[in-house]
Amino acid sequence: MTEKECEGIFTTAGIPFTHKWELMNQYWPRAYPDMILNSPWWLVETPMGLIRIGWRKRVIEIDWSHTRFEHKVTTDSVTISNTSVHAWEMPKAAEYLKNLYTAWLSLPSQRKCAVDGCTQHASCELAVEGEWFPVCTTHSTNVLMPRRQLQLQ
Repeated sequence: MTEKECEGIFTTAGIPFTHKWELMNQYWPRAYPDMILNSPWWLVETPMGLIRIGWRKRVIEIDWSHTRFEHKVTTDSVTISNTSVHAWEMPKAAEYLKNLYTAWLSLPSQRKCAVDGCTQHASCELAVEGEWFPVCTTHSTNVLMPRRQLQLQ
């Protein structure tokens, strides 16, 4: 999957992302170096947390297990769990990601930054005097404060 294809899937799904990192293909064994080099996977940082995406042989694997959010994104007849799904084509990958993001946004807890006046979605939590507060990427830059992934309440 190219970087532009990855960006296109997330943009089509309406999911903002702050960073993305190229990963070695997680499917092909080392006996297929050309497939590994020509088909990278991506780790994408979103307001939900980290999402891994990339082509297997004929399907796109999407894994959001590092978001700590569980949701079945489709009733289609595909390989699926509460934290991953296989999509047969890029439009379906965008559809499944959009379903995931919509479900995540519908949760009542911890979705907006706790900083007064900020309307951005929280991307992590910072500890202030022993209490954890959800903050957006802009307000999460203090490296001296304890930081963790968003927790579901």
